[in-house]
Amino acid sequence: MKPWHYIVAGLIVGLVLGVGWGLVRPKSTIAPTINTNVNRTLTNISTTGATIDFNTNDLPDRDPKFHFTAKIPATWAANNTSDGQTIYFFNPSHGSTLPDATVLVTYYQASTFSLPWSTASSSQAIDKTIDGYPARWYQWTTGTEKVSAGASPMSQDSLQSHRALDLQVTRSKQKLFYRFSAATSVSDTNWKNFIDSLIVT
Repeated sequence: MKPWHYIVAGLIVGLVLGVGWGLVRPKSTIAPTINTNVNRTLTNISTTGATIDFNTNDLPDRDPKFHFTAKIPATWAANNTSDGQTIYFFNPSHGSTLPDATVLVTYYQASTFSLPWSTASSSQAIDKTIDGYPARWYQWTTGTEKVSAGASPMSQDSLQSHRALDLQVTRSKQKLFYRFSAATSVSDTNWKNFIDSLIVT
């Protein structure tokens, strides 16, 4: 073989190896971006008139019977009691314990709606539909009330507002109801906006 034959053969082998390496070499990848800046804790955001989205999933220790979302004022936060059977909203600048609650949510199971207070009557209730579910709206004004058994554990003073909403969220014989109670510190606008934003998930 003549010398130039070796040169040509070497060039061909180099070209083949180069192309082959280009086809089989490991490809560099860009690592996916993972959003780790997820904060599910509701905090006090002092923005006048603004609202934030609340989801019961934000409270992993709550009773799993609670599953709803709502829009709440941005100055509110949320928590649940140690047994998980009560969810309460509050304004951290005014206190963060159960008696400081602005709206308190409990539940009960019954065959039909149950009156929220001993002095309430069905004539003071307005039937509504919330997110496609039957609901009963209570609102009235009287003097000092004694809280009936099973009613929300907010302070007696807070209960003088007499604003509550019972929401039937199941259709079985023994139905599940959510009871939302508003404190006197909650404006009618915030109360109505909260109720109107409720979605059962």
